[in-house]
Parts: sequence; structure tokens; C-alpha cells
Amino acid sequence: MIAPLLSLTRWLQSRAIALEPEQTGINEGLRSATAVASLVLLSQLVQMPLLTWAAFSAFWTCLADPGGFARNRLRIMGLFAAAGTLMAGLAAWVGTLPPVTATLCLALLVFLSSLPRLIDPALAQVGVLASVVAVVAVDYAGPPAHAAALAAIFLGGTLWALLICLVLWRTHPHQPARRAITAIYRDLGAMCADLAARHQADADGTAGTPLDEATHRRAVRGSLERARGLLDRLAIGRQAGRAQHDLEAAVEAGDRLLAGLIALEHHLRADPAAAQRPLFGQFLKDLNWALAEAGTQLLKLAPVPTGIEAAATLLAAHGRDAAPFDAHMAALFAETFRTLSQRWDQAPAAPPPAAGRAAPGGEAPALVWRHAVRLAVMVGAVRLITAHFGLPYGYWATMAVVVVMQPHAAVTWPRMVERSLGSIVGGVAAALLAWLVPTPQLLLLVIFPLAAATIAFRAVNYTLFVAFLTTLFVLVIDLGAFGHGQAIAASRIFNNVLGSLFGLLGCLLLWPDPPPAPFASQMADAIRANMAYAATVLARGTTPDEMDAARKQAGIGSSAAEVLLQRMILEGRAGRDRRRAAAALLAALRRLAGVTTADWLGGGGERRGDAEAARAAGNALIATLLAGTPPPGPLPPALAGTPIGQAIAQVVQSGLAYAAAQGNTAAFP
Repeated sequence: MIAPLLSLTRWLQSRAIALEPEQTGINEGLRSATAVASLVLLSQLVQMPLLTWAAFSAFWTCLADPGGFARNRLRIMGLFAAAGTLMAGLAAWVGTLPPVTATLCLALLVFLSSLPRLIDPALAQVGVLASVVAVVAVDYAGPPAHAAALAAIFLGGTLWALLICLVLWRTHPHQPARRAITAIYRDLGAMCADLAARHQADADGTAGTPLDEATHRRAVRGSLERARGLLDRLAIGRQAGRAQHDLEAAVEAGDRLLAGLIALEHHLRADPAAAQRPLFGQFLKDLNWALAEAGTQLLKLAPVPTGIEAAATLLAAHGRDAAPFDAHMAALFAETFRTLSQRWDQAPAAPPPAAGRAAPGGEAPALVWRHAVRLAVMVGAVRLITAHFGLPYGYWATMAVVVVMQPHAAVTWPRMVERSLGSIVGGVAAALLAWLVPTPQLLLLVIFPLAAATIAFRAVNYTLFVAFLTTLFVLVIDLGAFGHGQAIAASRIFNNVLGSLFGLLGCLLLWPDPPPAPFASQMADAIRANMAYAATVLARGTTPDEMDAARKQAGIGSSAAEVLLQRMILEGRAGRDRRRAAAALLAALRRLAGVTTADWLGGGGERRGDAEAARAAGNALIATLLAGTPPPGPLPPALAGTPIGQAIAQVVQSGLAYAAAQGNTAAFP
């Protein structure tokens, strides 16, 4: 079950679609379900349908929860409680105005709600949810007394959610980060297991399954960057405590372990004799066990270093009487785990009084203003369309515009697809449940697990989240008009798809983004980063930190180009010849990174001073790709005969083939 899920995860991630099963928040889901279901039950007991707004507000408040430490959570959720209450009252009153006037006022409310991200990107979610409240509340129109009652009910729901989330049912602030870092070691383990399987196949003389090193590297690199992002957000304005210290140590170790596995991967390909060394296969199995032990400990509030220390001792033992490269790599992996064990076993150094990372500034003003205007225009347009045609539950279409439309069209496009698919799946599921469940009382029992699943999976995958969200809201509304579930589900599907399409059209037609950089530019960035990595390793006097930084940039550059290529293939923008040439160039870059890492970590690297030759070859190749200049000249003999030099020559050859596939005749001498 785990292997197919990992394969699906990586297939989606390679196409810029997030699927992070490690971020399933069961505890958060149960907590939110308690807040929502209790208010739905109350509305049924007192026979007051408007009270379901308290359940809506509680749910949206849970969505506003950024996680992390209580102080920041209270700030963000409290701001949403205030903004949402104000929006609920104003929009309900605005709905009583003439249609055109009401639409203009609604567009203004949405415009204003889009501006908080100017101050702090963390407030973007507050603004989106406040806009959602406005577009829904405008369809619950009524006189000032009704609007005030709606606002009061909304406030009550938010306060109930705040009480449950921040006081009665607390969660550890580092739990999402722990899950993200555990994913690093899970992906490293999968990479190691595939290496072991490949080694066994080579030893047996069988074909085996081809090793997809690009997918493995991209998966681990993505896990590393997501974990770093979570830790950075937790560290804003705070001194690093013990938990932060332990988790940052695990991320650093994971990055070094990735470098080691890349070196092993290259060694297994480059040295056929490695397949005949049984100890090499046993070393990979023991390394996989060590990675699993680290992942297990990371889920604990206080990781126990004993198992990690034992793993280090076990790995170090493989270096005795081993081949030189094997001995060096055994020592490297053992030292990495031993350092992690020691970091976990010691208290963090006392930070200076002003320690703590600064909060990021707001987003680019021009981008925020453009997005706010586009969103307001499209919400107004969709509102007029749904009102003109009398579409039931038309606010679902305007809501879809709000949540699908992003500042950049490149982000809006996958969001539109994911929301449409999730709405269709969730709507069909809701229609089936409404048909199968015979009474409102039984339907109420279904709402609790649906609410739990919706919040639990919100950080896993957007389509999955929308599917559960659609089912949940259709059934909650069906409680107030029992027996109409199928019609409500059909309206939800139609309106969500309609609003999603208009959200994308708004990005494409209203002040569209500048044309994206061509794929050749992304490829040039990957070449530049990988050549810089090779040059850094070749240079004399380079520090380990400098080589680490260059290696990370090379991995990020290659991964970005690979993901863009996959998206171009899905969108039909890559011809067969160009696709093959691009794939060959990316494979050559991966080989260069592997050779460079093996040269650095394997102990055989000599600082030959050929760094400038490597940089010059990369710059000349980039100029050929982008400007059609003559191709790079030959490498110096001292570099050309080395593994790194041979890998650079392969990159140049593949780069010229890619330039030719683009129709660049200057690529030929």
C-alpha cells in the first residue's frame, strides 16, 4: 500500500501537483469536527437553520488556523474572527440593495479583503476567507436587524472554534514540521531501497527495474525545502528552543545523507565491480534501517539518540577491510548519524537576546493591487451572471472565483483543475450519501467524520480537500432542506466549475502576467547551477559549506527544469524531438551532479584549479542555447580526462543536441 502511494505522490509532485500524505492531521481533523458538528447539532435541536452559520464560521476559523505557536495562531484566527464578523454583517445588509449596487458593494468588500497581504503574507489566508464570508453572506440578505443577528451568530461560531482550538484541545506547535521532516527520511529510505534492489539485480545478473534517480532526488529535495519552510515560519520572532534545535539538526543531516546517496548512486552505475561486493548490498540494507529509525524518532516530542548512535556504529563497521570508496562512504554516513545523535543529546546553545528570525515583508504592492482589482471584477461579473440566470446557490460560483484566482496564472491553472475535479468527486459522493441516508438524524452522524476528514486532509492535497469539503457542505445544507441532496450537489458541481473557469479567465484576460520565460531559460538556469557546483568542487580552497550550498542550488535548478518539462508535456507544449533532447540534457546534468558529488565525498577529489574552465564551458553553452552563439571549445586536457570533465563534455554534447532540436543551427560548429 505504501509503495503505490509513494509512486503516486512523486508522479503528481513532478507535475507541480502537491500530494503530501505525511501532513495528514488526524488530531486537527477531530478537533475541527467537534467544533463544527456540535454547532450543526445545536441548530437542529433548536430548529434554527440560521444557526448553521455558526458551524460555517467555526469551520472557516479552523481553516484560518496557521498552526505553530499559540500566540501567532491567536493573532491570525482572531483577525479572521473580527474581519469575518464584519463581513458577514455588511454583506448581509448589502444584499438588500438593488442588484447592481449590491454587486458593486460586494466587489468593493472583496477588493478590500485582498489587501492585507500587503502587510504580511501570512494574512493572505485571512483575506481569502473574509472574501468567502462576504460572497456567501450577500445571499443571506436581510434588514439591519437580520444582518446584526447573522454577524452575532458568526462571531459566536468563531469564538467557539477559538476556545476548542486554543484552550480545550491543544496540539504541539512542531507537529506539522515533524511530519514534514519524517517525509525526508521516508524519501531517503525509498531511494536507498531502490539502490539496494538495483545492486541485487546487478549481482544476480538480471535486468531489474531501472533506477529513476531524477524522481528520487526531486522527491527528497522537495521534502527538504518544505521542511525548511515550515521551520522558518515557526522561528519567526522566536528564540530557537530544544525542539527547533533537534528538527533543524535532522534537516541538515537529511541534506548530507542525500548527497551521500547521490554519490552511492553514481558509484553503483560507474563501477560494475560494486555489484559483486556482497557487503555493499548489506551496507545499503543497514543504511535503510538507520533512515527508518531516524524517521521513527522524529515523530517523538523528544527524539531518543540511542538508536541513531547504534546505527552509526553499525555503518562504521562496514568500513573495515572494505574497498577504498566503500570505506570512505561508510565513514561519511556513520559520521552524519553520529553527529545527529550528538546534536539530539545536547542542549542548544543559548541564543543572543535578540535572536529570532524576522517576519517577511508584504508581497510586491503592484502584484497585490492587480490581484485585488482582478478578483473584484471577476466576483462582480460572476455575481451578475448567477443573479441574471437565477442559479440556485450562486454564491458557490463567486466563492470558487475567490479561492481559485491567484496572483499568477501559472498557479491559478492547476488550482482550477484541482477544484473542479474535487467538486465533481465530492458532489457525486454527496448525492449518493443523500440518497442512501434515510433520515436527518443519520445524516448528522455522517457530518462528523466528513468534517474531520476535510481538515485532516487540507494540507495533503487540494483536490482531496475540496472533495471532502464539497460533500460536507452539501450535506449540511441538505439538513435544512432534507430530501434535496441530489439537486444541491448538482448545483455545487455546476457553480464550482463555472466559478473556477471564470477565475482562470480573469487571470488570462485582465492585465495578464508577462509571458513566462521560455523553457530554454529554465534549462539555462539548471546548466548554470550544475556547472557552478562542479566549479566549486574543482576550485582550490573551497569550504564544505560552499560546496553544500552549490550542491543544493544544482539540485533545485535541475528539479525546477524537470517539473516544468513535465507540465509542458501535459499541456501539449513539447514536441517529441525537443522533449527527448531536453530529457537527455537533464539526464546529463544529473550525471554531472552525481560525478561531482562522488568526487567530493568519495575522497578522490583533487583541487585542480579547473574551476574557471568548467564555468566557461557552462556560460558558452548557455549563450549557445539562448543567443545562438558558437558552441563551447574543448576542455583543458587536465580536466577533460577526469570523471568531472567527461561529465561536463556530456552536458555540452547534450546541450548542443537540445539547441539543434530547437532549430538553432548555430549550435553546430
